[in-house]
Amino acid sequence: MNLDKYGTPATADAAEVLLMDTSFSQCLTENPGKIVELRQVWPIEADFSKWLAKNIDSLNKLVMWEIEAASAKTEAYDLTKQLRVDVLCQATKSDSTEQFNVIIENQLTATDDDHLARILKYIQSFEAGGVIWIASSVDYSGPKGHHMGVMQWLNDNSQVDAYLFTPLLVKADEHHFKLWLLCEVAP
Repeated sequence: MNLDKYGTPATADAAEVLLMDTSFSQCLTENPGKIVELRQVWPIEADFSKWLAKNIDSLNKLVMWEIEAASAKTEAYDLTKQLRVDVLCQATKSDSTEQFNVIIENQLTATDDDHLARILKYIQSFEAGGVIWIASSVDYSGPKGHHMGVMQWLNDNSQVDAYLFTPLLVKADEHHFKLWLLCEVAP
């Protein structure tokens, strides 16, 4: 993998995105390598968002909709220019032709109440039918890990399809990384 002077992937094929609905330990057992912090490859969240937008097709394997790659926009603002979402895109469910907005919130730290509140604001402001939250880890404090609980509540009690993924970046060899997105919550 080619990195620029900031350590950001210089090519769109910097990391292969894979879905593993398993534990981190099983992931590492099946795919030996070195765990790398996301910030070592993407120093700031915007870098990861840009890479994800360029590789948005990879998410289609992980969600129950078809995300249109051409629709992915990073740092998209709502109509009032008050709110900025990391990635905004259009998607269609497999059983329908109706398009809807999907918001993607990236967080290179553990889930927190601030990002959860942003997600809820984004859902309303962007009239989103889907949300993907990618956070480096899940904060399990509080009753039943309330961040996961709210995302599951959205699935159970609203028209919004909500996903929560935790990433694991493994250095496969000198030039290749594998980004595993472990599904914590899904519709």
